[in-house]
Amino acid sequence: EPRRALLLECGQHGAASSAEIASATCLRLLGRLSMLPSDSEPKLLPVTTTLPNMASRFVEVTTPVTIKREFTFAMPLRGGEVIPKAGTLIGYDGGEAVRTPHDDCVAIMPSQRLWAGLTAVRLGRLIPPPQQIDIGNTKLEGT
Repeated sequence: EPRRALLLECGQHGAASSAEIASATCLRLLGRLSMLPSDSEPKLLPVTTTLPNMASRFVEVTTPVTIKREFTFAMPLRGGEVIPKAGTLIGYDGGEAVRTPHDDCVAIMPSQRLWAGLTAVRLGRLIPPPQQIDIGNTKLEGT
């Protein structure tokens, strides 16, 4: 059976709002999985945090860029950027050019820790939101 993972982006590392968004996102996910009492989610959410009803976008990770030698970015990336053209230079690993594998490539979680064996950045593509998400024995409809 294929392995599955879920990554919920909640903002930039170190941004004060990221912690509130992460908490609200986790509570919403637990609520939709029926893992919270039905009336508890609104009480537990921080008053200042408002989440959209639908995800703003879904990105399928197509390529993790694992550092082999010494990685440097050729362009500034914060994460979430959509790079329009396949073959766009994004960095160098030693003397080897690292390029986007496809058009409309999304940069996901570029790292500032650029040591051999770590992931420099994940590259992905935008996909339509699924009609159903299977998490274990639970199905989330219309998410």
